[in-house]
Amino acid sequence: MAAPTASGPPSRARLRAAVADLATCWLWLGALAGLSRLPLLRRTGYRALFTDPATADLAQFGTAVLPVWAYLTAGEAGRRQAAWGKRSAGLVVTGLDGQPAGRARIAVRSAVKLLPWQLAHLALGRLVGPGRRRPRLAAAGFGAALGLAGASVGLAVVRPDGRALHDLVAGTQVRDFASGGRAVGCDLTA
Repeated sequence: MAAPTASGPPSRARLRAAVADLATCWLWLGALAGLSRLPLLRRTGYRALFTDPATADLAQFGTAVLPVWAYLTAGEAGRRQAAWGKRSAGLVVTGLDGQPAGRARIAVRSAVKLLPWQLAHLALGRLVGPGRRRPRLAAAGFGAALGLAGASVGLAVVRPDGRALHDLVAGTQVRDFASGGRAVGCDLTA
């Protein structure tokens, strides 16, 4: 692959990829919500996991954030180097040298990318969760989530190579597969 080139603001391909991957995540969450309404699942005690303060955070992480992390990591560390959204937009995730980034770097990339999402979930739990209304902690969590997400997008927009926080931490970049590996704008999927 060719060396990365400066790309400026977010490209349309990166925005399309972000929308497609977010839609995939929302479909998963919608399916979970629908399944939680099934009488068979209700009898298993599944719902109690989300209403007990001792298990609510872990249940939320295990059913929402962990599967999305696995989806992104499996896709971007896989043979095609892209989850469905990036693949459909002709993009790949690579190391800085243009070679596959490897599972460990992609796992870190996905974790850093999803950290604001997890912080927002934890904050929401402190605001409306079972038996633990803590508005100040919720405000701090939401602030941290928004700050991290904003910093990540801001970095990607102002950096000539378009690398967001998760790419900087993991040593990765998103490239345009069709043009021989040209680096492209910021990654808004989170």
